[in-house]
Amino acid sequence: MGGAIVRYAVLLEKDPDSDWGVTVPDLPGCFSAGTTLDEALEIQRILDAARRSARERRQVLIEEV
Repeated sequence: MGGAIVRYAVLLEKDPDSDWGVTVPDLPGCFSAGTTLDEALEIQRILDAARRSARERRQVLIEEV
């Protein structure tokens, strides 16, 4: 496999009465949450799991433009 770097935009959300939420708009269902921003930003492990799952199913996460 190549060593290409893929960057995804993440959307950070925080309402006054809730935890932090992080979503990756380009990857439906890829989200994280945490009581602190640092916890919520552990989205990397979610992205790793999404990549492994896509590889196992022989699918592409997102098409190159």
